[in-house]
Amino acid sequence: MQDPQSSALDSQLTTKILPKVGLPTVFQLGLFNLGLGLMSVLTLAVLNRVMIDELQIPAAVTAGVLAMAQIVAPARVWFGQLSDTKPLFGLHRTGYVRLGTLLFGLAVMLAVQVVWPLGHWVQRHDGIWQWNGVTLGWTLLLGLIFVGYGLALSASSTPFTALLVDISEEKTALELWPLSGRC
Repeated sequence: MQDPQSSALDSQLTTKILPKVGLPTVFQLGLFNLGLGLMSVLTLAVLNRVMIDELQIPAAVTAGVLAMAQIVAPARVWFGQLSDTKPLFGLHRTGYVRLGTLLFGLAVMLAVQVVWPLGHWVQRHDGIWQWNGVTLGWTLLLGLIFVGYGLALSASSTPFTALLVDISEEKTALELWPLSGRC
């Protein structure tokens, strides 16, 4: 049997009221996933088409390079735990979201800069792909950039989802869940 003092403390903790998430906040939170979606369109759709159709890089090479971002998906668990325990720039979640966003934007910019020389090499050789030191080097560099992109995406999106849970109560969390991009 619980003592009355413990029971009173439990009821105070369970009745803690979190601030309601208003419509402007919902729109602000949704902008992050809008940005993620736009970046995905840029990297997965536009680069895919340009690399295959315009630059004549083989589809298997293109798919393999773009898939590197998904190979590091298990790092999401690690970034979730990290954002729980170690603040970044004095903030548990927001620091990771900001740094990850900056890094995946930088990774996409670098990827585009590497795609052009790779495509230029193929064009210089009459559109015929040949594995050699040049193509292997550019392809490996592009793959590493997409590994970095995937890690940066994990570093920002997982803490963002945890941030949605942190700022909401149970009822509101269900309303915010579609903003996390996990449905």
